[in-house]
Amino acid sequence: MRSSVALLLLLASACDREHPRGELIEGEAAGATFLVRLAERLPESERAEVERIVSDTLERVSSRASSSLPESDLSRLHRAAAGVETPVSVETFEMVREAVRVSELTGGAFDVTVAPLARLWGFGPGVSVSSAPTGEEIERERARVGFRNLVLDDDSITITKRIESLELDLSGIATGYGLDLAAAALEERDYKDYLIESGAEVRTRGKDAAGEPWRVPIVKPGPGRGEIQRNVSLSGFSMATSGDYRGADEAEGLAGKLHAHLVDPRAARPLDHGLLSVTVLGETCMTSHALSMGLLVLGPDEGFRLAVAEDLAALFLVRSESGALEERATPAFAELFF
Repeated sequence: MRSSVALLLLLASACDREHPRGELIEGEAAGATFLVRLAERLPESERAEVERIVSDTLERVSSRASSSLPESDLSRLHRAAAGVETPVSVETFEMVREAVRVSELTGGAFDVTVAPLARLWGFGPGVSVSSAPTGEEIERERARVGFRNLVLDDDSITITKRIESLELDLSGIATGYGLDLAAAALEERDYKDYLIESGAEVRTRGKDAAGEPWRVPIVKPGPGRGEIQRNVSLSGFSMATSGDYRGADEAEGLAGKLHAHLVDPRAARPLDHGLLSVTVLGETCMTSHALSMGLLVLGPDEGFRLAVAEDLAALFLVRSESGALEERATPAFAELFF
């Protein structure tokens, strides 16, 4: 959560310093902080309503995507036998469908079923291992991974697993989807100028209190405490960043000794390249976050080529051989900000 808090504080302090007349609403939902910035000031009753809308939406999406709640969509899907159609909510279905689409686009670099491999290497909440897994252990868990083992039926809104032990992890997509739905709920209530942030993901529309695009920081990766790489001005864009933002006190066991905190599902091993973070801009937070994770796994060369080919507005932060932090902006990103 630290990177989310750092970004939230940077957003709040920057907006307060430059445009003090706007409305700032902060809250917590689903174990994470969120921030809403509105161009107009609100009476206290409306402030509370906006906070409730965002909080309830994020909590609802999180509950759909939870594997710890026995009756959540994911828990029921995990318990289902192979070949059995499992009815799920429209929200869960949309998240999984987009996850599968991004998985196809990235050649499996983003894979919603990667959780068994991540745990094997010591990544994830409450997981710590002291030594690298054996080849036999890697192959055993690799057999449980693969987004192509999911069958989605748009007509019946069901998901079927081809292998019984398949496991889904929607953490790479659920927060962004929650923000997208929260934004839609605000727009239904005629809020046209807003910024919503949670989990290093931002969604914007309109202008700030001074009539300017929303100023949003891209935070440097690594163990720093919120140092800004650059600020970008957004209006009508969503933005998501994936990268290694852990501090030295946040990684335990084997994970603390590895320079990356993500597993490449294709290789079944942690990342081993100089790409530290990827920021992607797009229409929705859900897609932007999934793409940023997939591009990060692909690495500085393969990921950049894909981003350019797909005309994505993306900023890659790469550690050079000399140790310097270098920016690589796609043409679509450069056209917007350079």
